[in-house]
Amino acid sequence: MRIKLVFLAIALFHALTGPALAAPTAGKQAAKTAVSVHRGTLYQVEHKGQRAYLFGTVHIGHPAFYPLDAQTMKALSSSTRLAVEFDSRNTAAVMDAMARYAFYPNGERIDPYLSVRTKQQLRRTLPRFGLSFEKVAGMKPWMIANLLIGMDAERDGLSLQLGTETFLLDFAVRHGLEVVELETADYQLALFDAMPPAHQEIYLQETLTEIASGEAERKLRQLIQAWQKADDKVFRAIYKEIMAEDTLSANFMRTVLLDLRNVEMASKIDTLLERNGTSFVAVGLLHLIGDKGLPELLRRRGYTVQKLH
Repeated sequence: MRIKLVFLAIALFHALTGPALAAPTAGKQAAKTAVSVHRGTLYQVEHKGQRAYLFGTVHIGHPAFYPLDAQTMKALSSSTRLAVEFDSRNTAAVMDAMARYAFYPNGERIDPYLSVRTKQQLRRTLPRFGLSFEKVAGMKPWMIANLLIGMDAERDGLSLQLGTETFLLDFAVRHGLEVVELETADYQLALFDAMPPAHQEIYLQETLTEIASGEAERKLRQLIQAWQKADDKVFRAIYKEIMAEDTLSANFMRTVLLDLRNVEMASKIDTLLERNGTSFVAVGLLHLIGDKGLPELLRRRGYTVQKLH
């Protein structure tokens, strides 16, 4: 299940092929009363008198998601800085990373890297999203896969422009919070591009199959619905499913997108906790689940970690 970085792809695609969509502003949304039903999952981390919050986000959303619940908004309002995976407002860095990793250089096309079967499968799927083969022929297989997953997700009023990070970044700007990046767009895209060409084709094949069967949409809906009511039981069931799934995509998610990055993020949070002030750390929800998730990694480093919801 690709819940995380896939949404970067469609945001980049919109930036390349059409006008940017209007993003929600924290100013407008904050005029509403914070909801009483908890969203996502929230942890408090303390170490040597310093405090941080860990909040699990989703990268696609609906206007009704905002503002966040009262407990989360209180934690955010009491913080002096917001830490996100990367600052999506830095469009120049995003576009530079896109050009470096997501497209073939020198006008090269995807054709030689796909089997006849995969090309046929791709050609059958693209019209569902209003795309032609020529439109995506310069993209690498992992980029096309992520783009299609993102477009498949934008249904029933859900939008990438309404993802949690957009709301949080807007809040940070309006309220003078420092914004810190735990990663960069360059780093995230490089992780996908490190896959060998044969693996990239399998990644695309598995994505096309999940879209055709409706499995991709089912998994995302399950996560979104659980996030809306902070359903920890469902979060853990989703995580368990990822751990058990025997596909290249699931293995890539487990070993690279979660485990590898969690260790690196934990070290960045270490650094934040050495600074004065309170950090509100917002990362994809699945980074906070399981025995290799950020809360557990920080506990092992001797930090006091308390689950708030």
